[in-house]
Amino acid sequence: MQREIRRHWRLDTLTDTHPGVRAVRARFPDGLPSIYNAVEIDRGSDAPPLVAEVQQHLGGSRVRAVALGSTDGLVRGMKVLDTGGPLMVPVGKETLGRAGFSSPSRMT
Repeated sequence: MQREIRRHWRLDTLTDTHPGVRAVRARFPDGLPSIYNAVEIDRGSDAPPLVAEVQQHLGGSRVRAVALGSTDGLVRGMKVLDTGGPLMVPVGKETLGRAGFSSPSRMT
């Protein structure tokens, strides 16, 4: 299955809303991703992208998303990709007894 890239924009603002929970704000001027969509933040170099889940539309073409990993090293202006779908969990015999989340782009 070929992945379709819907939007590719820039990271707007980073916030830490609560200890242990990392939130990011991203700007999508040409249309907001749906609530619960997975977004990927490109960290550059060899680092894998940080996956976050959209939780709220803030107005002004911005969304708030909760990151599923550390936001250390993120800066304004980093690219954010709307994956076009929700977080997904692989299911099968190989994953029994294990937990893990993935964005739709990692499932193909």
